[in-house]
Amino acid sequence: MLVSAIVVTPAAAQVQVTSPSVIEQSARPGARLEGSIDVRNLSATPQEVRVYQTDYQFFADGRSDFAAPGTLARSSAGWITLSPTRFTIAAGGMTRVGYVMVVPSTGVLATGTHWSVIMVEAVAPGSRESARPGTQARVRLGVNVAVRQAVEIAVNIDEADAHTAISLSNPSISTSATGQRQLSVDATNAGELAVRPILRIDVLDDDGRRVAHAEQQRGLLFPSSSVRQRFDLGMIPHGTYHAVVVADTGGDELFGAKFTLQF
Repeated sequence: MLVSAIVVTPAAAQVQVTSPSVIEQSARPGARLEGSIDVRNLSATPQEVRVYQTDYQFFADGRSDFAAPGTLARSSAGWITLSPTRFTIAAGGMTRVGYVMVVPSTGVLATGTHWSVIMVEAVAPGSRESARPGTQARVRLGVNVAVRQAVEIAVNIDEADAHTAISLSNPSISTSATGQRQLSVDATNAGELAVRPILRIDVLDDDGRRVAHAEQQRGLLFPSSSVRQRFDLGMIPHGTYHAVVVADTGGDELFGAKFTLQF
């Protein structure tokens, strides 16, 4: 009798990056920056790990693009050297991955934020990329689940001279079955510097009275990347209203937009 089986190997769940997922630093051309990323093995067996780089861009519609390193105009991938890039962590152990970033001192270097991503991925035993044999079994089809953990590495070059701008667009309103109102707005970083914007909304009636207010601080928003901010406005009666949305990046300027809402 022939027995077929599908085996799923969730090896990556046993490996965890315990360092911050976003590392942001400031530098000038020619600077040398060093740091490390801690990777732990949470399991009772050795785990093989590989570390590599990608570029990274994300968009308000939910897409995330992990392009080849050096693809984006503001990629920092070519400045970074990693060591080690392939290793095995003992059961319950930890390995520290070092990185060295050397910012170019010559050539055309754009002011503002440059970034890339360091990927940490567990390698399943017996997989094509593994140097370790897998468990012997009569398997006709095997599926290995690879889970990558990303660490964003961002460096701000001459940030005092970098242009900051946020564009607010694509408003969309909705009403739940219980009458709760919601407004969605896309916020795009149209500047040169990565920012952590605070997004605020005030909804006014025709007499100028505020009927709703909400705000939220977002994570690091890279140049040319965008996020979709959803504001929960509560119970607002049917009618026409005026929404003022403001993005505060912590500098001297505020970036705003006005929208007319009809519920």
